[in-house]
Amino acid sequence: MTSRDAALEVVRKLRDAGFEAFFAGGCVRDRLLGREPGDHDVATNAIPDQVQKLFRRTVAVGKQFGVIMVLVKDRQVEVATFRADAKYTDGRHPDSVTFSDLKSDVLRRDFTINGMMEDPVAGTVMDLVGGNADLQARLIRAIGDPDLRFDEDRLRMLRAVRFAAQLGFEIESSTLAAVRRRAAEVSSVSRERVREELEKILVSADPVRGLDLLRATGLLHPVLPAAATLPDDRWKRTVRVVEALTRRPFVLALAALLHDAGRPAAGTAARDLKLSNEERERVVWLVARYADPPRAASMRPSEWKPLLAHPGAPDLLELHRAIQTADGAPLDAYTLLTGYLARPDLDPPRLITGDDLLALGVPRGPRIGEILQTVREAQLNGEVANAEEARAMAARLLGGP
Repeated sequence: MTSRDAALEVVRKLRDAGFEAFFAGGCVRDRLLGREPGDHDVATNAIPDQVQKLFRRTVAVGKQFGVIMVLVKDRQVEVATFRADAKYTDGRHPDSVTFSDLKSDVLRRDFTINGMMEDPVAGTVMDLVGGNADLQARLIRAIGDPDLRFDEDRLRMLRAVRFAAQLGFEIESSTLAAVRRRAAEVSSVSRERVREELEKILVSADPVRGLDLLRATGLLHPVLPAAATLPDDRWKRTVRVVEALTRRPFVLALAALLHDAGRPAAGTAARDLKLSNEERERVVWLVARYADPPRAASMRPSEWKPLLAHPGAPDLLELHRAIQTADGAPLDAYTLLTGYLARPDLDPPRLITGDDLLALGVPRGPRIGEILQTVREAQLNGEVANAEEARAMAARLLGGP
């Protein structure tokens, strides 16, 4: 069952019960743009209790705001009651909502292109805010007063930039002016929500447009201070690096954006954006090691083998390739290391352990780690080939100074 089929089933059942029901928001926009919607939301005049009574499988994901998730086979359809919102004291949620009618519901939404509703049975679109005209003009325009829309939810400023990057649209002048005036207020938005929008910008069809808009509007500083403080020439180079990536999973794209800011700044940014421990460690590792690949020709195996054995090695090589491409530099090291990447001997089992050294009479302490590391480097360099040779080397090291 497709997302549209599931939502259409919900619409039909609501209408059969005497309620109004329409497709709403992004799915209408995407269909008019010839894009496949990721999901289909339904707006209705049925209140949450009525929705839950009508459908057997539901989840009250935001009942106080009129939102019920209806489960249809393997699909989830968000069903929201038409509403009008009271004041937004926290800059995210209305203090209270009043269930209302279709027009009131449309007028409280963010942008005109997201304010259209579709009758999926008749195949017609209801457009009370000029959304279709803005689609044709390729404009992101706030519904009504942009300051009021951003008062209600400050994240909408980042959403404007994200839609511009995803769709290749411009931000309408009065909406853009309001973003510039109020950009600093994004610092009050939860970092999880900020991270989500930044990720969508970086993996969008046109991340350069999104990044340049973030910087031009002043949004970049509350979102990613480490990148915002880069001088103009380094910023332009950084954007070229992001643009040169042939794939842009979020962690790699973020590392590309932060690579010139330095390891400490990258770690701070990753923590601030609430990345998982694994994601944060990967970003920091990429930023710390991006300068290693250019030394490939002079590296000993004990240097490049651990580098390429790291699970982040494919991302590191892609970051290096993007940097070289952005700088117009040769890709010799990339070609060399990419060839090495498939070798089966990057991370062979260690030939000796700490227990082996204790048996040789090495006292517990840092000396054990030093000897193990020296023997490991010799192993990777092909200087010792088996456990017997490794133990002999350790014994020689013990006899040294």
